[in-house]
Amino acid sequence: MNQMKKKGRGRPSGSRRESNLDLDNFIGRKIAGLRHAIGLSQEELAASVSCHYASIGKIEVGEKSISLGLLFDVLYALDADEATFLAIVREDMRLRAVSRV
Repeated sequence: MNQMKKKGRGRPSGSRRESNLDLDNFIGRKIAGLRHAIGLSQEELAASVSCHYASIGKIEVGEKSISLGLLFDVLYALDADEATFLAIVREDMRLRAVSRV
């Protein structure tokens, strides 16, 4: 039996995982907004990118990270420019970093 106990399982505020959750949530909300703007359901979007609609739902609420490949497929299906979308995400990340200082 391992005698060593792991300490510090919880992460401090501002940790990398916390910022990843913020990023997942931000990206998900942006995808949901784009989807709503063109009147597409989660089911329709999921079908167009060959994934389950529940995955789209989890991505949109930040419960699931989206892979880069799926993100690009989703953006294509939503007729959104990838470079513009990533620039918006980058600016949000920069503003969050500045506000934490």
